[in-house]
Formats: sequence, C-alpha cells, structure tokens
Amino acid sequence: MMYGIDMEIIIMALGGVSAFLLLLIIILFVKISKLNKKYQAFMSGEDGKSLEGQVKENYNLMKNIELKQQQQELDMLEISDHVDDCASKMKLVKYNAFRDIGGQMSFALTVLNEKKNGYILNCVHSDNGSYIYAKEVKRGQCGAELSKEEEESLLGAL
Repeated sequence: MMYGIDMEIIIMALGGVSAFLLLLIIILFVKISKLNKKYQAFMSGEDGKSLEGQVKENYNLMKNIELKQQQQELDMLEISDHVDDCASKMKLVKYNAFRDIGGQMSFALTVLNEKKNGYILNCVHSDNGSYIYAKEVKRGQCGAELSKEEEESLLGAL
C-alpha cells in the first residue's frame, strides 16, 4: 500500500489510461493516413502537374480575366457616352393641316436623345405640295413657338 491507496488500483488505473491513449494514437494514425492520401492525390493531379504549377496557371488565368473585365468596363463607359447622344425618344403626331383637303397627310415628329436635345419636324401637306419645318429642342424646351400638334409631339417624346 502506498499513501493509503492499493497498488492494484493504481496499476489498473494506469492500464486504463494506457489503453485509452493507445486507442487515441490508433485513431490519429488512421486520420493522418487518410489526410496523407488526400494530400498525395491533390499534389499529383490528373496529369502529374505540381500544385505550384496549377496555382501559377490559375493566377495567370485570373489576371487575364481581370484585364478583359477592365477593358469591358471601359467599352461600356464609351458605349454609355454614345447612347446619351443617340435618338431614343420619338413621337409622331399625324393631323389634317387643311380641312378641305382630305386625309391626315401632315405630321409633327419629335426626335430627342437622353439629354432631351433634338428637333421637331413639322411636315405640312397641301394641294400645292409638302413643306417641312424644323425646330431645335434643347433640354426639353423649344425656343420657337409651337403649334398644338408640335407641342403634343414634344410632350409625347418627353
């Protein structure tokens, strides 16, 4: 007896702790073995490339994609600038300029861009021919006096 504890109990306790530790070592060896297999498969690759080669290849690929994306963003900005100047808002109003001449052969056409700049074309048809008048529009406003058809066309385009 040592310190009031039976030697058999101490030996049994040490044996239990040793068995537990042995079990933990076996579990760790199994896990390390599985991890090592995964590592070897990862490092070998399909065609034997090293991990470093794959990382370099992916890095170069990402750089190329980044350069292409930057170029696309520049192209989109350039296109956006052009779109603002393109005709995008239009309205056509047909009307009969003279009551005694049949048909709605006259028209007022408003053509504006995104900045609300453009023109109004007014084509007046009569027995003697057709006459076209143009009026400039700046920021949605026309400096010249508008007929009711031209005003309707402008409001429709805006």
